[in-house]
Amino acid sequence: MAVRMARKQASVLLALTFFALCVSAHAEQAVRMARFFKSVQPGLISVYSRVARQPSPAHDAGLLSGGATVDAVDAAFDNLRGNDAGEADMKILSSALDFFHQRLNSEYGGETSPEDLDLDFVAEGRRLLAIQSFQVLANADEAMAAACCLGEISRLVEGGCSDAGALVLLPGFESDVALFTDMFLREPLAWLGLDNVVVDAMRPSGGAPVPLVRLFTGLSEVPKPVEVSVTRLSARQIVEALDLENP
Repeated sequence: MAVRMARKQASVLLALTFFALCVSAHAEQAVRMARFFKSVQPGLISVYSRVARQPSPAHDAGLLSGGATVDAVDAAFDNLRGNDAGEADMKILSSALDFFHQRLNSEYGGETSPEDLDLDFVAEGRRLLAIQSFQVLANADEAMAAACCLGEISRLVEGGCSDAGALVLLPGFESDVALFTDMFLREPLAWLGLDNVVVDAMRPSGGAPVPLVRLFTGLSEVPKPVEVSVTRLSARQIVEALDLENP
């Protein structure tokens, strides 16, 4: 009896501890979310509001009000996309595509790659094929880069396409692009109800020609290979199966 009571008390204590941890984590996330949206520029708040889904944690907390009008944000998006790519931009894009191709072959390719790397090769190849548009934004600060990325995310989400992507190239970007995406995109997107958006940052220190961000929505999983059992038949068995002896 005493043992049973002790086990019950231990179970209750474990459940209460787990509940307390969940509440603490939720409260910590709420504080972090509030601090972030209160720290960014009002213009950028408008961009986040334009992209956000409803309902979302940020909307529910009332953190996306007080920015510019939707029309003003849409006009800003159009300005970011409106410039035709010049020769310099096309050279940067060409360098990025060469980098992706070399990276695909060096990191994922090769006849001796194990099976899991073969799947990674297919997944990376599909990501490259998913890229539908690109932006080159030179000498951008973090707010400009975030607005550009969010504009591309808005276009991808509104398009409703699966396996769709965009590439944002940031020559002259002085911040660490990986830290930038963590701070301004990955976690904020979850607060905006867009945690299905995949954000992928690459640094020049890792071989990229310029700091760059890849954005994807609706990425489907790579089908795993199906094992097929093969039964070897003798010539006699094939003849019997086809009934060739009895035309």
